[in-house]
Amino acid sequence: MIIFSIVNRAIDLGEEIVSYKKFGLPTRYGDIFYLLKKNKIIGREMYEQILDLVHFRNLAAHEYQTFSEEDVFKASERIDVVKEFIKKVMGLF
Repeated sequence: MIIFSIVNRAIDLGEEIVSYKKFGLPTRYGDIFYLLKKNKIIGREMYEQILDLVHFRNLAAHEYQTFSEEDVFKASERIDVVKEFIKKVMGLF
């Protein structure tokens, strides 16, 4: 649940930036980060890493019964990208 919550906060932060900068109206969580990449707020690599965590978050929300310990462990190893994302966007304001 901690990983789920961290990813949700990254989604919220991304959504605020997209709205503030008027980058468009995302229809899915992944669209938020696509718009940030398209507008050069984040790079391709960060976009892909965050998108992977968003996918994990969606599975956790809807198909948690399919998770293994290994899935959760892999997600925990990739969570540092959220910290990098926060550092990156702090420079915008």
